[in-house]
Amino acid sequence: MLKKFLTITALAVPLIVVPQAHLTFALPKIAALYAFTILCVLAFFIDAIKNKKISFPKFSKKFHIFLGLYLLSLIISTTLALQPHTAIFGSYERQQGLISFISYIAIFLLTISAFGENKKDTPRKIFTFVEWICLISFFIAALGILQYFLPGLLSNYSTDILDGRVIVGTMGNPNFLAAYLLITLPLFFILQKYSTRKIIKTFWIIAMAISLAAIFLTATRSALVALFVGFIFYAIIKNKKLLIIPLILVATFMGINIFSQTNFIKNHELLNRLTFSEESLRSLKSRAYIWPATIEIIKERPFFGYGMENFKEVFSKVSPKELLTVERFTDSIDRAHNEILDTTAAIGLFGLISYLSILFYAICLGIKNKTETPLMKAISLASAISLTMLFINNMFSFSTTEIRLQQFILMGIIFAISAQKIITQKISLKFPAKIIIAILITTLSIFGIYNLTIKPLLADYYFDQGYTNSSDAGKKTALEYFKKAVSTNPDQTYYSIKSAKYAIISVKFADQNDKQYFMDAAEFFLAQAIKNIGENQADTLSVKANIEAFKKNHDASMENFEKAMQKAPNSPNIILDYARALKAAQKYKESLTIYEKYLNLSDIWKFGKPKTPSEEKQFRLFFKNSPQLINAIKETAEVANQLNDTVKHKYYKESYEFIKTILKEITKTV
Repeated sequence: MLKKFLTITALAVPLIVVPQAHLTFALPKIAALYAFTILCVLAFFIDAIKNKKISFPKFSKKFHIFLGLYLLSLIISTTLALQPHTAIFGSYERQQGLISFISYIAIFLLTISAFGENKKDTPRKIFTFVEWICLISFFIAALGILQYFLPGLLSNYSTDILDGRVIVGTMGNPNFLAAYLLITLPLFFILQKYSTRKIIKTFWIIAMAISLAAIFLTATRSALVALFVGFIFYAIIKNKKLLIIPLILVATFMGINIFSQTNFIKNHELLNRLTFSEESLRSLKSRAYIWPATIEIIKERPFFGYGMENFKEVFSKVSPKELLTVERFTDSIDRAHNEILDTTAAIGLFGLISYLSILFYAICLGIKNKTETPLMKAISLASAISLTMLFINNMFSFSTTEIRLQQFILMGIIFAISAQKIITQKISLKFPAKIIIAILITTLSIFGIYNLTIKPLLADYYFDQGYTNSSDAGKKTALEYFKKAVSTNPDQTYYSIKSAKYAIISVKFADQNDKQYFMDAAEFFLAQAIKNIGENQADTLSVKANIEAFKKNHDASMENFEKAMQKAPNSPNIILDYARALKAAQKYKESLTIYEKYLNLSDIWKFGKPKTPSEEKQFRLFFKNSPQLINAIKETAEVANQLNDTVKHKYYKESYEFIKTILKEITKTV
């Protein structure tokens, strides 16, 4: 039973997407992971009771020490986290908290237990398990290629933020799709080699080609670098003659850059991303700002980090303003885009060392596996190459739920194959004891699935309905849905903060009779957010400041804004809200200073008319994603006018009109 549930888990998590949820991709996957992890644990106990024994492979002390230290690091970092609640449940966007990692480790251990048996049919069962993993990977790759040629399949999904790259599969992002396909690609080689029927061999060759094509079509450079390293790795281990392939790739790359100024390469989405042009190097430029700043925050808490999913909060304090032009004009990024830095910032050096120890231990076992079965040796080596390529990819990226799940499953397969001895503990339970245990385990399973799967999905549906109804005509309806979302899943702080901000904005446009209704709602949402993460956080402080501003408690509002800006000195939203609150309080001199601080976060509006198609694209996307900046320029002109500052009033008014004109011209040509 356990093997079946593990197979279903490996298939369902990458595949599942729920369009009715607000977070269409990430939330359904983590909800599925929680549900199937619980079911796998339940299946483990049912098998144990049925077989009257519990079996687990015997490993060296290193395995237990590394795993124990890793678990300990996760727990300690969560306890000492900046926001322990977030560290436990994870952020809304990523869903990678302590509960998630406990699930990954559980799947890892259950994979070892299920496939670590020294039986005749074990190789066949592992081979079948790998076949299913590759089959679903092939399906997702094929879907991605369909999206490339039929972008209408993603008509409801904005791809501007992805530079127009529409191949996302069931992952929601081309980078995540490439990483997922990358980790399964080496397994295709094994399937085509060891399949007994010619038609099956042919199928896996075609599937491998489609997966490889999908990786290239995502135009994900980190995946291409990882693929290059994977070829070298395999060639060194198995056949040095294969080094010709990486050499061909290097020659191709050099050729693309030599002819990078030709129209063919400039207009080719993938080839242009492989050049050293300014636009194609934008992501590398952003990392040049992110990585040094991340190292600085790590220095402050090097041993146990800030807790999982707390990166955004702590990075806000040191976030370079240059990022707001290179990346989206938003509050802060939530990842360092480097696995070593991300892991160290989250769980410290102790966590990093223990994590890398387990990972490299698995890779070494995969390479040096002493099993006598050629098929198992091949699967073990392929898994090791997969893990190596993922690690290289994540030097410039990070893992999501489906990628992390596949990583821990492959690690589990390697350890299962390398097991030399099985420890068996016999259990003998009387019938009443079996009934009691069965009831207890079933009850806990239902409780876990309801709280970790059903409630979060239901809450996200309510939140999406609120978002859909958030027009001027449906503000009360939207707010009721937001209340349902927060009440259904109070642990998700994102709902509370976003709902509070929506309620505050609604106060502006509400009738006099409804203003108190919306203000009460804002305070209700704020109270829940404070309960989760505390009142001394940038998000809660800024919401509180806005509430005090609408109550005309200007001193309290200014005090909270100042505290919020200490937490996130370069947060566009907080700075703009502060400037508007000062304007509403008729403190025009202070307001102008804060408005100008906001406008100085990005220089893109000062650059003048874009001269090249690349500059036009950057200009258009920047203001499409940041319409509030245009309004802020207009508001700054109004404040300057109140101060009778004719020079600044003229400058900001003309800047506003100039940007509107340029955007109108650019939009006509798109």
